[in-house]
Amino acid sequence: MPSAASIIIVDDNSQILGFFKRVLENHGYSVTALNSGAKALSAAQAGAFNLMILDLSMPEMDGFEVLKSVRSLLPDLKVLVVSGLMDGSLVSAAELYGAAGALAKPVRPKVLLEAVHRLL
Repeated sequence: MPSAASIIIVDDNSQILGFFKRVLENHGYSVTALNSGAKALSAAQAGAFNLMILDLSMPEMDGFEVLKSVRSLLPDLKVLVVSGLMDGSLVSAAELYGAAGALAKPVRPKVLLEAVHRLL
């Protein structure tokens, strides 16, 4: 895993966004944190990211819409989805849309770091 791996985090909850950003930056990752799916798609197309951490439940453009767009525009970008409502059907749907992994909120720092390490 390159310590300078670039990660984009997408979540409409500013507390979760800040928490994920701090945890990942404290472990050497370069992090871009955005609060909407539309902003994330623009940034992902403009930059070179190794991983996207994506909340499934967001207003305007939900995580599934973002995931579908990312798969068609950036097929090599790995996506880790997170949700407070994670159940088997959501995980299956996210995997069907091309997610590389899924985590249920709340996410402990160790669990987040292990998932990121595994995907990178």
